[in-house]
Amino acid sequence: MSKADQDGFDGPERRRFLRRKAEMPARIVMARDTLVFCQTRDVSEGGACVRRPQRFRVTIGELLVLAGEGILGTGRSARVVHASGCLVHCAFVV
Repeated sequence: MSKADQDGFDGPERRRFLRRKAEMPARIVMARDTLVFCQTRDVSEGGACVRRPQRFRVTIGELLVLAGEGILGTGRSARVVHASGCLVHCAFVV
């Protein structure tokens, strides 16, 4: 079965990497001394979606570091690819 045939959150997945629900504490590291505490919504080998605090804003294309449990570990460089409501969608940078 290809990834395109697998059912995702709201229908068939058309992503390179399968997303997994992952509700866990995380941190957005913006600068050496700037941490924003957040919660992951889902993760994959290629990126993550996090719930951000209401007053925290990012722009599409912005680089940041996501840190936390599991795949995030002590920090993964990521680029913001989409932001909607309280969610920030990031792609890991290799």
